Amino acid sequence: MSYLAFWLAVIFSVSCSFAQLIDVSNTPTEGAFQAGAFQTTPVTTSPSQQAYEIGSTTTSSGPQATSRRANQSGKNQTTSGIQTSGLPSVTITSPTEGAIIPAGNITVTVDVKNFKLVNKLGQMDVGGEGHLRYFIDVPVPTSSGMVATTGVGTFVRTPDTSWTWQNVAPGLHSFSIQLANNDYSNVIPLVYATVNVTVTAPT
Repeated sequence: MSYLAFWLAVIFSVSCSFAQLIDVSNTPTEGAFQAGAFQTTPVTTSPSQQAYEIGSTTTSSGPQATSRRANQSGKNQTTSGIQTSGLPSVTITSPTEGAIIPAGNITVTVDVKNFKLVNKLGQMDVGGEGHLRYFIDVPVPTSSGMVATTGVGTFVRTPDTSWTWQNVAPGLHSFSIQLANNDYSNVIPLVYATVNVTVTAPT
């Protein structure tokens, strides 16, 4: 009888040990591989990493994030705004502002950029070409009408980049230049320049 009890105790002990080996449900690392319960360890990403996740609408903030988003928007992105370098311009190169000039004949010379000067006065308007108006002692006309003129003897139309005013008397004088279209209308936006000089009497 004692012999039988000994073997029953042995069998019971072995059964308990075997049950512990196959019972893995309470082990977190092994339980993660149970069928139908695939688990992954959560990963915390930084804002900059989230900004590059495929299909993610998450974006990071700050100057560096702004730079990254601008680069992602495409290589053809350009800065908004008017590029003035390609617009017509005119400059009076002589005389200069505030110059003191002896009375007599005074030549005004100009420099024109991004505009073609042609001898087509009164003809059909063609974009980007036209002539010059020289003025003496009058305000530059700023009307957008077809014809912009001042009093007789105060202006001249020409495609030339210089004009000589005859017999300019001593005193304060203004010289102006303006771009005009073939049909005499003003170039829009207005393009003009003015200098003020002092003309002295001959000694």
